[in-house]
Order: sequence, then C-alpha cells, then structure tokens
Amino acid sequence: MLVRPGGQPLGRFLGELCGAEAVLLFSCSLVLATLLASIERAFGGLDRVAVWHRRAAVPGVLLLIPHVALVSSAPDRYATSLGHALGDIRCSVSSCSRCGRLHRVSARPGGLGLCDGWRARATSDG
Repeated sequence: MLVRPGGQPLGRFLGELCGAEAVLLFSCSLVLATLLASIERAFGGLDRVAVWHRRAAVPGVLLLIPHVALVSSAPDRYATSLGHALGDIRCSVSSCSRCGRLHRVSARPGGLGLCDGWRARATSDG
C-alpha cells in the first residue's frame, strides 16, 4: 500500500494488484502444464503436477473478479477500447497449447478441466 502511485485511487491500485497476482498464478500454471520431465520428477508424478496446475489456475481465475470490478471502478484517462476488447476475448476463450484447439472455459463440465489431448498424453505416459 505504501508504493501506490500518487493520484491513483485505492480501488484501482488494489485491482491492479489482483491482476498482477493473477498473471503470476497463470504463469506458474502454464509452466506446470508444459509436461517437462524435470517438473514431473520434482512433483512426484504427472497427477500431482495436474493438481498443482489447477491449484495455481483456480485462484488466478478468482482474482480476475476483483481485478475487473476494481480496475473499472474509477475512470482511467489512458483507457482504450482495444484494451477492453482484448480482455473480453481472453476471458471468454481459452487456448489449449497441447492440442492447439480453442475451448470455451464455461463449456467444459466441471469447470477448467483438461482437454482430450492432455488426457490422452496423461494416460499414455502411465
């Protein structure tokens, strides 16, 4: 709270902190989704990597709610319609790097499940 830039509303600052933390959690989740053998060994198996991948991604998604609510609470003199459009697109569509297909986040049963390409890899690796 002490490093908040002068003239910036507290709500916007807290929203930006939530957004930055969401990006950090998504980055960790992305690294866990790479299926590198060293990560699998460090976590003790692919099943545990998948659990930690989800544990990083779910709070990241939940932090987007206060991020959107707080960042948009005060007018931003630097806002552009392109930035808002890109944010809306990213929130509505998720891309699977394993199979290259687009998946709607809300269309998967049970929330943020793995696509069929990930499941095929997980079952074939043992």
